[in-house]
Amino acid sequence: MEGRRRRTQEGWLIRVGADRLALREEIEDVLATIGPDDNLKFTYVAPGTDAGFAQVGCSVTFALAVIAALSGMVIVFILAGYVNPGAGAIGFFVGWLGGMFASSQVVKIAVRVRRLRPDAENVAYLIGFCAAVILAAIVTVLLALVSAPGRTVG
Repeated sequence: MEGRRRRTQEGWLIRVGADRLALREEIEDVLATIGPDDNLKFTYVAPGTDAGFAQVGCSVTFALAVIAALSGMVIVFILAGYVNPGAGAIGFFVGWLGGMFASSQVVKIAVRVRRLRPDAENVAYLIGFCAAVILAAIVTVLLALVSAPGRTVG
């Protein structure tokens, strides 16, 4: 029976034999991450879903990157009297992708920090939104100013 698996009538996979060691290690890893004083709330998330976290963050990051890129274009227009939609588009994409990447990395770190764990999702949102705005605005302004007509290199 060592290393074999069998299914119950309900379809649940029962681990036996060698799988018990792997299961025990997985549970020990989870408990080490959660901590002994934290309340455990078990929920089921179907494979391939993220329970709405990415949809909300992606949508708001998208909107903030658009606003920041447009703001960057207004700043360049005020400074140089020049509008570069290409710089705005590049700034938008850099801000949007950078914000989403920052969120995904911050949430991985926040769940491991005991004080941030209850609000890990909110911390990830905040950092991702800030990253999107800062990146979109800076990239838009820099690219537009560098490509402004009459600018000489050197």
